[in-house]
Amino acid sequence: MPEVLHQHGDELHYSVIVLSPLPLAEPLLPKQPVPGLPGSLVSACLPRPLMLGGWDSLAHQPLALKPHLTPGSVLFMCAKATDETAVSALHGTCIGERPDWGYGLVAIGTWN
Repeated sequence: MPEVLHQHGDELHYSVIVLSPLPLAEPLLPKQPVPGLPGSLVSACLPRPLMLGGWDSLAHQPLALKPHLTPGSVLFMCAKATDETAVSALHGTCIGERPDWGYGLVAIGTWN
């Protein structure tokens, strides 16, 4: 992670690099918040979603496929400069649904 994240006035510009599949309940939309991340989405570099499902052992049936952000996806975010500590704390943590299973591992970067 960079020692200093880029600030433009009172805004903090940071990037989020997805390192493991990231399930999200809602689609990503520009100028909208992303669950678990301070600020709002400016832009994103996204390959096709990764469709993952599974098996329900109790009901003996397959689980529906759900879209996940593919590892390597990059989100470009804008937050308040006062959120720098919260943003830095996200580096190397998991966000989104099922973080205890290793889904949604992210690295934080900067952008100008």
